[in-house]
Amino acid sequence: MYNSFSGRSEKHEQITYIIEGEIEFALEGQSMVLKAGDGVVMKSNQEHSATVLGRPAKAVDAWYPLRKDYT
Repeated sequence: MYNSFSGRSEKHEQITYIIEGEIEFALEGQSMVLKAGDGVVMKSNQEHSATVLGRPAKAVDAWYPLRKDYT
């Protein structure tokens, strides 16, 4: 479980959907707060970071192509 992660980029495209709570995402320096029902798409090699705001949050992540470290 993570409360935050600092800037990184990956070769995979990523989709994140927020189930509960609030998470602040930064994509290439632009910040946004996502709440339950919101989602974000990160392109391949796009710099991103995230911080959970307030209470614990739940999110679902999916990557393409499939990440071998999650299979």
